[in-house]
Amino acid sequence: MQCRSTRGSVARWRRTSLRRSVTMVAAISLVSATAALAASPKPGATYKGSETTCGTAPKGLSCTFVFRVSQNGLTMRFVSQKDVVGEWACHGGGGEAIFGTNKNPVGPGAPVPLLRIHANGTFRGSSRYGPSGHRGTVVATGEFTGSGKVARVSFTLDPGSHSCVNGPLKLTAN
Repeated sequence: MQCRSTRGSVARWRRTSLRRSVTMVAAISLVSATAALAASPKPGATYKGSETTCGTAPKGLSCTFVFRVSQNGLTMRFVSQKDVVGEWACHGGGGEAIFGTNKNPVGPGAPVPLLRIHANGTFRGSSRYGPSGHRGTVVATGEFTGSGKVARVSFTLDPGSHSCVNGPLKLTAN
């Protein structure tokens, strides 16, 4: 009876094992590098951006969105002193939008939700408003770009097949 040598199969097993290890290390490095490149907000920073369709705001309103990032960098809150005039783009039309919950001469605006910031530099928030039977939802989504000094945010009114959208709006850290 002849014994077959196992040297060849052991060598093949070692090569395959080494290839798997190298591939795994490369994949982990790629994921880590991608996470490291995700833009993060500046904790405590104020981000401002003007609505591009707003020429001059009516008295008591503004064209500028102002947001402030929390000290721990996990949330971003709308802090404009006046409600902001914007424009909805809807299927088959659109119209003027007012964002904020400050008192203004026109009436209550659509509330701007608290935005939760994710580790990958994206953020999202939603809020419901209006009396029962006529409730609406505003969803804000966006991301920080570059070194975190710039963010883009979009608002969606009543997400769905007939939703209206505002944005993206460019915000810059001051």
